[in-house]
Amino acid sequence: MFTAKSDVYALGIIMWELLARDYPFASSNFKMAYQLENAIRQGVRPEIPASAQNEESQEFILLMQRCWSQLVSNRPTMADVDKELSTLLTRVPGGDEGKAGWRVGHRKGSTNQKAVVEETGKIPNLRGELKKQMELRPKKGIDGVGGWR
Repeated sequence: MFTAKSDVYALGIIMWELLARDYPFASSNFKMAYQLENAIRQGVRPEIPASAQNEESQEFILLMQRCWSQLVSNRPTMADVDKELSTLLTRVPGGDEGKAGWRVGHRKGSTNQKAVVEETGKIPNLRGELKKQMELRPKKGIDGVGGWR
């Protein structure tokens, strides 16, 4: 059954994708989708890349892990996630006073929102930027070739 806590889990997975810049479970050996579903039900979660484990990302990682907690009652509400992400945003260089100043991605050509805001006076379209980044990613599924996309 899907509930608001299912959406929180999904957001946790999206947070992992933003952190890792990869598909969750892309390097796993699951041959069929039901195998992955069973593993997730048993508590398997995507590994946090070593490159993403630094002092600045620890609170984000802890929030992400709470979002995908195996025990549904331990997952925060969306309102709590929104509040915590907003707080984290104010601690990011350029994100002071609640302004959108964080980076979307770390690839060449990624958007620095603060620069765009300062130059144009407008907050860039994050959804459009994320969609563009997703289109640049290789289309691969759990078999490494196709599917799920």
